[in-house]
Amino acid sequence: MYGKSQPVRLPSTSRFSLLSGLFGLSLLLTLVLDVMFMRWWGVVGIALAGFGTRLVSSLYLSCKFSSGGAAFTSAARNDRVS
Repeated sequence: MYGKSQPVRLPSTSRFSLLSGLFGLSLLLTLVLDVMFMRWWGVVGIALAGFGTRLVSSLYLSCKFSSGGAAFTSAARNDRVS
């Protein structure tokens, strides 16, 4: 139990590209919504921009997972450590 070391698993390229796309989308959307909403509503607008960014990111991920379901489930199955 203590003597065995578990191999370190690096993220697959499909997951890396998914996360890097999500990072770019979130960064751009955060900057744009912060500036737009801050001008209209002040501090409340910044809070709404954060909510809008999380909402769009969630929709982006759900669309990516639903369109590539088999690829992601097989990758997740390979990541399990027994």
